[in-house]
Amino acid sequence: MSSNQKNEFSGDADEFHNRVVWHDSYLEAREAVELARRMHGTESAGVMLLGDPGLGKSFFIRNDAKKHNTQYEGEVDKHPYLYLDTPPDLSVDGYLSDMLEKLGDPEPDQGRLPRKRRRLKHYIKELGVQIIFIDEFQDILAQRNITARSKGVKFVKWLMNEARVSVVLAGLPLSEEILKVDEQLNTRFNTVIHLKPFSMINVEEYEHYMGFMEALLSMFPRTLVGGLNHEMLVRLLLASNGIPRTLKKLLVVAIDATEKGAEVDKVILHDAWMKVIPRAEHQVGNAIPFCSTLRSVEKTLQDKGMLAHGF
Repeated sequence: MSSNQKNEFSGDADEFHNRVVWHDSYLEAREAVELARRMHGTESAGVMLLGDPGLGKSFFIRNDAKKHNTQYEGEVDKHPYLYLDTPPDLSVDGYLSDMLEKLGDPEPDQGRLPRKRRRLKHYIKELGVQIIFIDEFQDILAQRNITARSKGVKFVKWLMNEARVSVVLAGLPLSEEILKVDEQLNTRFNTVIHLKPFSMINVEEYEHYMGFMEALLSMFPRTLVGGLNHEMLVRLLLASNGIPRTLKKLLVVAIDATEKGAEVDKVILHDAWMKVIPRAEHQVGNAIPFCSTLRSVEKTLQDKGMLAHGF
């Protein structure tokens, strides 16, 4: 890999790495976010997007916020969608400072919490903030004994009740705990979307997986030997554990290892898998994704509950 290219990938590998692939799981999220946006300022609504790492939570909220803010580029007095990642200071105070900085406050770290909240309310009103996306929300929650009085819970309620913005929370499944300890939030977060790894356990799940792979390969600047036949689908599924991020990484590394117009076969994909997946995970059940027999790969997926028998 070239070390002087962004992300250490060169040429079309870097271009492919930066391409955006939307899949079916995001459609429900997009509709829910749009509904929440329209409800800001009245009965502000909440949306939760939950799942393990690599399933596309951060990808969705970061790109959705960017997509909608693009129409206001050049308008310094408009910032309808606000995206927040985990700040260095992992506290409500740190989140407030981060929000103030993103909204143009000249001294975002100055002042105690009440003063920061007043300034934030002012900016939200003046800049027309309609919806706030908070990524990795589990980081602000106490890892144990989450209650209605926990700072993270009270912070979300303040945003919705006092700042009157709708909120989208993305995080690990434990983030859902806030809905169990606070009845008001439980009623305001009408949509909770659980992202899952791809699988082939039934026709619906197969179609989700196939749709994503077809979209991904439509951008793939190489030829995949055999195309998206059954064998390639199950081998890629095992190699990635159904994680969208890993599927894309495997193809990026395969591109980076080959010339334009080259064919990508199981040997190249195996080498990519060896580079992408941590060594401790190289023994996946009894099968090596691109080396073992097809039957062995299928059996491992069946044992993991990712492939229906006779599919």
